[in-house]
Amino acid sequence: MATTDRSPGAILEELARHPHGLALSELVHTLAASAFDEGRAALDTGLEEAAARVGVDQASAETSVGNVLVVLKKREGCTAAERTLLGALVARGVAAAAPPSEDARARVAESLAWLSAHTPADPLSALDAALPDGELKDGLVMALSDLVAAHVDGRPRALDRASAVLSALALARSSSPAATRARAELASLADPTLLAILGPPPARAAASQLVVTGEETSAPRNAFLTLALTVTLLLPLWSAAKLFGRYALRLRRPTELAFSREGVTIRSKLEVLGKIVRERETFLAASSLVRAAREVRYPRLATYLGIGCLLVGSYIGLRQVLDGLRSGSPELLGLGVAVLFAALVADYGLSLLPARSSDRCRIVLEPRRGRVVAVAFVERAKAEAALQALKA
Repeated sequence: MATTDRSPGAILEELARHPHGLALSELVHTLAASAFDEGRAALDTGLEEAAARVGVDQASAETSVGNVLVVLKKREGCTAAERTLLGALVARGVAAAAPPSEDARARVAESLAWLSAHTPADPLSALDAALPDGELKDGLVMALSDLVAAHVDGRPRALDRASAVLSALALARSSSPAATRARAELASLADPTLLAILGPPPARAAASQLVVTGEETSAPRNAFLTLALTVTLLLPLWSAAKLFGRYALRLRRPTELAFSREGVTIRSKLEVLGKIVRERETFLAASSLVRAAREVRYPRLATYLGIGCLLVGSYIGLRQVLDGLRSGSPELLGLGVAVLFAALVADYGLSLLPARSSDRCRIVLEPRRGRVVAVAFVERAKAEAALQALKA
């Protein structure tokens, strides 16, 4: 189990593999909740009884960071890794308990802030990594935001200063959409310290960004792959599956791209039957992009259609003319000439149309590593301005 990574994510991964990880989470979560209720900084009160109840002994409490039972008995002198270990166990316990109501989530958020500020455990540092995106995480994040605002306003029973500062730090570190909304709501706080922790106001941050919206789509394929998929009939099947998902399941992938000189922030959602089933936010640094371009699909479509009409019309018309000459049938001869004339007119008319310049286009972002991102239905003028902002 030895590891040199002491980040909350790495410790949580180790606990997920630990044979007694659930029991350890229940133990530390129970002791931490008791310490908060009684306002105690020590976490070892009732340790032996609680450990016996969940079936944890000295051997089963071993981790790469340290023995959980030993760390719980420390009143002072905990290392950063030990504080993170205890905090990760508390956060896992919160995820397992899942407070059901808004009031319960507010109470849990208050306890997490107090524990991080006044005990050896630091659950706020592990909260973002321990909880999956969803109602529980969003509820706790917004509850922390309300607690910070209550502290600034000086409301009764508000958080103390240390708890409020650590709550603001947790909101600043979190990458969840709820944390982004919380930071935006707290941007007008009359507290310079907390404002400095939470980052610049959204208006100032957005001033250097240009945001475009569209819908994420499949990355463009090369000609060889397209031909192979067509010949094997996989491409028609894939297209039929996409149509079924779009119209039967109402599958949508709305995406927002925020362009700046530093790179592109991609915020995407996956919606099925009108419900959001996944939200994701990623950042592509400008230095990591191999290609950033806008594309108008089939810009010379009219020309290609004209050539196709001419080829088909020439084949059918010439056959009718030759058949008419061989059989001496003026009807076949006239029909062949008419088909040839119609093909020429169609080709000429389509060739006069300008190249397709739709007001919508597709943006393609290709990083050196990772998947290619393609977003369709983007306004063409905004796409051009966004790509210029990326190059500025």
